[in-house]
Amino acid sequence: MNQKEQPPTINLTDLVPRGWFSNPEESSIWVTGYRIVGGDEKELKQGKVFDFDKVRIVILFGSISYLDSSGSRWEWSDPNKVKFNSKVENVKAPEGCYLLLITPFIVDGVQENESEVKKRITVSSGLVAALAGRNSIYERLYDNLINIQTGHISGFSPIFEDPSVFPRPDFSEPRSVLLSKAIKAAANLDNTEKTVLNLHCTGMNLHLGARELIHS
Repeated sequence: MNQKEQPPTINLTDLVPRGWFSNPEESSIWVTGYRIVGGDEKELKQGKVFDFDKVRIVILFGSISYLDSSGSRWEWSDPNKVKFNSKVENVKAPEGCYLLLITPFIVDGVQENESEVKKRITVSSGLVAALAGRNSIYERLYDNLINIQTGHISGFSPIFEDPSVFPRPDFSEPRSVLLSKAIKAAANLDNTEKTVLNLHCTGMNLHLGARELIHS
């Protein structure tokens, strides 16, 4: 019986354009990985590479390894006691189709603006999804930082807000009455006013960073 041919092992640092850095020892890259669902193995067997706005876009079929810090979270032993549980583990994902977005993070010892780095990743992933379909970025798996010289990997998790620094939620009787009146008033708005309200409420949700139950 013929054994299935194993794909070659590739270091992500080998995919980095040489022009990005002059001093690899003091440089690192930001890598965001997505799971592609329903991709065609034959189309991606050889891999595809594109460059867009300081982001190298790599689309491939194979197995990838990464540092997963998505398991870190706040835990409640009771309603008033909370502790932060940091969980980081090395993961070797099964064979499949993946999208990797690679961009400079520290260039010759100087860290780039983090918000700009994240913006490049967001725009690039959105471009791929717009042209290749939603399933091309079906699941965001990780954000890693990789040192160019040593290959050392560090995980990057979302910012976790400490709930103890915020005021206690107010569900007192006066506030509950106000909430009830607001809900009744919202139900009687016309379509234009409802659209404006929906935009405001969506913006508030995004601004406060409400946590989703499904990790993305």
